[in-house]
Amino acid sequence: MWTRTTVQTANRSFYPRLLALACALAGITLAGCGGGDDGDAAPLTLEQRILRESDAPGSKPDPVERRKTLRGVKEAVADPGFIGAHIGRAKLEEIGFVAAIDDTRFWPTRPDGRHTPDAPHVRMLVVEVRDEERAQEAVEVLHAEARKPCPGVCAIRRAEFDPSSVPDAQGLHTFARSEDIEELGEAGEPFDRFTLWFADGPFAYELTVFGEPGAVSPEELEEIAERVHRRVEGAPSPG
Repeated sequence: MWTRTTVQTANRSFYPRLLALACALAGITLAGCGGGDDGDAAPLTLEQRILRESDAPGSKPDPVERRKTLRGVKEAVADPGFIGAHIGRAKLEEIGFVAAIDDTRFWPTRPDGRHTPDAPHVRMLVVEVRDEERAQEAVEVLHAEARKPCPGVCAIRRAEFDPSSVPDAQGLHTFARSEDIEELGEAGEPFDRFTLWFADGPFAYELTVFGEPGAVSPEELEEIAERVHRRVEGAPSPG
């Protein structure tokens, strides 16, 4: 199991215990907390699907990259910071876009727990579409967008990987190394970014961990994705 060594390590605990405790205190079953074996998962809103501290133990809400919710194609296309502005109205309508929410958290590296831009981060995007078939199409669209090469010469590289923690998930390692940046004379800092996509019901999920080279790993991402998947699996939209 992946473990992160930071000043926050002592505050971390593992997902199964947290989930069991939370459900016990609430007086509900595991199915009520998300996916279950009986197929009767409780409905979850977009806000209830987004990252929790129990999904990424020790993480805190990012005070800079704040949570964002967009509903309908018009809002998605109009927001320049959302992927809908890049893939366009036609593609959003093709995949039956309904709504999306994204949120970012970080793992403090300072003793006082304050946010720093170079701290390891985890981001989650949830896209709701009209049906299950279109959710898989949405995964393919998000994955394809992330694979697009940089315009012109670029030090950023990409490599696919096969996640094993979530069924039918797709993974991508995006990175830049200092030697490549220097050789090409480009601006920017070296980084590692690992992204995983999966679909469940009419929802497409994108999870990303990123930070300085070596600060994040695909193993860590897979653990987070597995926790999220357990929690949301089979959970329908409330309406």
